[in-house]
Amino acid sequence: MSADRCVLLSVRPQYAHALLAGTKTAEVRRRFPDLDAGTILFVYSSSPERKVIGTLRLKAVHQLHPTTVWQRFKRMIGIDQAYLDDYLRGASNAAIVEVDEPQQWSETVTLQQLRDHLGLEPAQSYRYLDLWTAEQLEEIRSLDSGVTNTTSPAWTAA
Repeated sequence: MSADRCVLLSVRPQYAHALLAGTKTAEVRRRFPDLDAGTILFVYSSSPERKVIGTLRLKAVHQLHPTTVWQRFKRMIGIDQAYLDDYLRGASNAAIVEVDEPQQWSETVTLQQLRDHLGLEPAQSYRYLDLWTAEQLEEIRSLDSGVTNTTSPAWTAA
């Protein structure tokens, strides 16, 4: 894992929930950086939900030609071939973000909380978070519950 950062990954709600349920174990992107295995991904469920709903651990990033995605990853990506082909049309590269260790949060962090407490705007695809920001994100989710989080955040685990 990169010792100095995590990632806030923006995902459409239906796919965000599938990732955190473990029924979808890979996300397709036209571009994604080669991050270290073990990097923690905070899952931001985009509109209409607009909130951080959990974390995933990055297992691997596979960079490949778009025409090979379906054959290699169809059981993991949670979308049909027509949708995949449309999404990757015109792309010269595809990135498969393979994940594991989904952790669905019972207390989520809304877009307004991200803005108010961290001055943070989710990117369309992803954005890096330094460890201080990741720690603050974990703290914010415990504010509304009234219960202090006594477990170590996923991103601090060895």
